[in-house]
Amino acid sequence: MADRIRPVAVREIARRHEEGCKTLLVSATFSGIARRAALAVGADGYIATEMERDEHGNYTGRVLGTVVEGAEKVWASVRWCDAHYGPGAWEFAYAYGDHRSDLGILSVAREGSFAVCPNSCDGGDVACTRLAGLGLGTRKTKKQDPALVADRLRRSVGNLEKDRLRTAHAL
Repeated sequence: MADRIRPVAVREIARRHEEGCKTLLVSATFSGIARRAALAVGADGYIATEMERDEHGNYTGRVLGTVVEGAEKVWASVRWCDAHYGPGAWEFAYAYGDHRSDLGILSVAREGSFAVCPNSCDGGDVACTRLAGLGLGTRKTKKQDPALVADRLRRSVGNLEKDRLRTAHAL
């Protein structure tokens, strides 16, 4: 996996750590992959889709719980940060995304949202580099108005849910 991690992702995470941020990798991929990616880039934690295992520890091919995509990235991040830092003791400071399903997490970042491209970049520009699925930066030292966060979440998740319903009806 190390050959798939871009050095700019590691540098960006280190820069956010220097600013006092905690970084959380949020991905729809399976947790085993996300865990290794989070370790490789130096993220403080990760959230990913859990896969069901049988009594022998073998994967069954079924998802355990909810797939961490779209609006679920936001809600899973809120639950994780509340559990690790306490409700109201953190904020969505920065967010990076490489897919339209990252719109929700990008829309709640207070200090900066970065759309990164996974395929056609030279690797030097953060705004044009895939950051190995990095989904969220949190700053523990700054508090954000909970009413503002709730409003931003409702708007972004509402739009994502409308898109999901339109997509489902189109199928």
